[in-house]
Amino acid sequence: MRYKTHLAVAACAIVAIAAMTIVTPAYADVFGALEKKGSNAFQNIKNLSFLVGGFGVIGLAVMAYFGRFQFKWFFALIGGLALIAASGSMVDYITQGGADTSQVSITTTDFGDTLTAR
Repeated sequence: MRYKTHLAVAACAIVAIAAMTIVTPAYADVFGALEKKGSNAFQNIKNLSFLVGGFGVIGLAVMAYFGRFQFKWFFALIGGLALIAASGSMVDYITQGGADTSQVSITTTDFGDTLTAR
């Protein structure tokens, strides 16, 4: 019984690998659209995170005015914003570091520059 289960899983894996190696224009269109939507979602979420972080900085300033400032919250906010700002560069480094760049169509311009004025 176990042999048949393992054989079925192996056959499904072989079929899945074979299906992934067959590249047609339809697959390229689907994954191109998914990549574009993912890039747009990433950029929008990053902008929203910076907006929420700005309100967090204002909240910390108000708390400091009333004597309730906590450095733990300050460092958590600054660390989170720095991580979000560097995430585009990290993804770029992971996807293109030491790889053939013709296979990856994500570029640094897809993530936007967090240091430029809008």
